Amino acid sequence: MNADGGPSGANKADARWQRQRASGLAPRPEEQFSTPYRIPFQLGLFMAINAISDLYGIIDGPDCLYRKAEWIHGRHDLRSTLLDAIGEHRIVPTLVNSEAVVTSDGREVARRIRRVARLRGVGAAVICSMPHVTIIGTQYDRLIADLQPEVPFPLLEVNGRSLDGDWVDGYADTLEALANTIALDGRAPDEDAVAVIGYLMDRGEEDHRGNIRELERMVAALDLDLRSVWLSGSPYRALARAGSARTLLALPYGQAAARALARRTGARVVDVPVPLGLGATRTLLRALARATGRVEAAERFINAEHARLIPRLEWVIPHYFAGRRIAFAGDPAMFAGFHELATEIGMIVEFMCASARAREELAPPADGYTSVLHAPPEATLRRVLEDSSRAGLDLLVCDSLAMDCARQGETEVLNFGFPCFERHALSDSPFLGFNGWMWLLGAMTNEMIRREQRVRRRSTPS
Repeated sequence: MNADGGPSGANKADARWQRQRASGLAPRPEEQFSTPYRIPFQLGLFMAINAISDLYGIIDGPDCLYRKAEWIHGRHDLRSTLLDAIGEHRIVPTLVNSEAVVTSDGREVARRIRRVARLRGVGAAVICSMPHVTIIGTQYDRLIADLQPEVPFPLLEVNGRSLDGDWVDGYADTLEALANTIALDGRAPDEDAVAVIGYLMDRGEEDHRGNIRELERMVAALDLDLRSVWLSGSPYRALARAGSARTLLALPYGQAAARALARRTGARVVDVPVPLGLGATRTLLRALARATGRVEAAERFINAEHARLIPRLEWVIPHYFAGRRIAFAGDPAMFAGFHELATEIGMIVEFMCASARAREELAPPADGYTSVLHAPPEATLRRVLEDSSRAGLDLLVCDSLAMDCARQGETEVLNFGFPCFERHALSDSPFLGFNGWMWLLGAMTNEMIRREQRVRRRSTPS
């Protein structure tokens, strides 16, 4: 038990394990040593760099870092600027190999910083390292302090956590480093100004840009001004606008950053869920409304959105969703919203699987709303998906890594999340907020129709 009388972290982990064993989701001994379904730390860092248009990443590590950048550039994100045709990449490794590590003293990092300083339009640079370099103890903070006077843009360090962290840590740690170091404009917080901290902008396509527009629309409906979204594809300097916001909406991956920023500005921090689905969107709006004294405006807006959108589902829910079985694999911050979205339209959530380690702040309720896996071996995920497909799973909403594990089954798959290699967004297609709720249900409907047609073709005699 903890101090509050609830179960300790160890007891919660044991309870999760017992539920997994009972549901058949626990890894089997022969599966333990397959590649984990877990996206590495560096990709979260690269995602954050990609989402600040003039931020560069100087990484003390080998050239394989370019291969990691290619997960995002040109594959997941068709608008990424991480890599450059003439070699002026925003991911800049020192190219240190295993032999050179023993003599590394930071000079290659300094050389790369000076090289980036010769480029035009650099807003800031992040310094980080790979594990085999981190262990030699290079003092990057001293290096940054020595070089900052001769470099025309800010330098900031993000501690390399590739051994114990994952992509969520890479993204969240970068936001926290920004919150602690960015030069603010000095303006006093405006009571009617809001900033969103922790938006996961994993690509610059129109699904995420659509999400930003939807956040702006919802905040404006409460007669508030959305000054800044961390992160939104804006330049580094634009992030400073968050310093003039009286209210910081902290999404799960921005909570530490929001609190660091609030300590500097005196802003209030309001923790909110990712607004995936109708329920989570209402929760975010009502939390913002209570903090800013706009409860009536929020309820008017919510009621108007209900009246606008819910009638569209009159035919869809009974014909394509009610009683159907669904699963989700990807971002754990979306678990709660996705589960509520699916169950409120009558679907049965079979299981959810995270591409990251378990986090208590993102844990399901004590009674467990469904079977949950965190970063299982890929062999386990493949078996669970195959078993679920044979048992009649109708739809899997997942990223491309889980999609690869599901290719042999009969379940229909909607590619969604990070990485998303097989679906791109060239026109407005938000998946958050009220409009995003409708887009996601529309995409799910189309997949269910495809499944129905495929089953019908298979059952019709030739």
